[in-house]
Amino acid sequence: MKKQAMAKIVKISKDQNKQELSTEKVELALVDDIDKAISNLRSELDNLQKAERNQFNAVVAIRQAINEARKVDNDSVSISNKVEGMVDTSAKLITKAQQAAKDLGIKQSDIKGVRELFNVIDDIDQKVEEIKKFKYTYDKVK
Repeated sequence: MKKQAMAKIVKISKDQNKQELSTEKVELALVDDIDKAISNLRSELDNLQKAERNQFNAVVAIRQAINEARKVDNDSVSISNKVEGMVDTSAKLITKAQQAAKDLGIKQSDIKGVRELFNVIDDIDQKVEEIKKFKYTYDKVK
């Protein structure tokens, strides 16, 4: 009986040791999992911070591009306005040529350069219109 009681005590003692070791293994595994999760999340936080910087830089680049496009548009419209003034002066030459041709009894096209001047003025008018339409279309982009 004493032997049996002693065997039971030894068995209980071994079972308790196994249970304690098993609990320590679970705790160590949990700590490892926590450490791994922390490491993974810190890495993802770094990725998020890089993505945020890239996003910010992209927005800054877009704003700079929009500002540059507005400057180019304004310059284009200024050039168009200047050229329109030159066209008005040149158009008066066509009117004078028409009158001179009428007075001389010849066709307007017989006066050298009139046809070419008319074509250049027409090309400029079309280009100015395109530039100004583009400007108004661009202003709708915010």
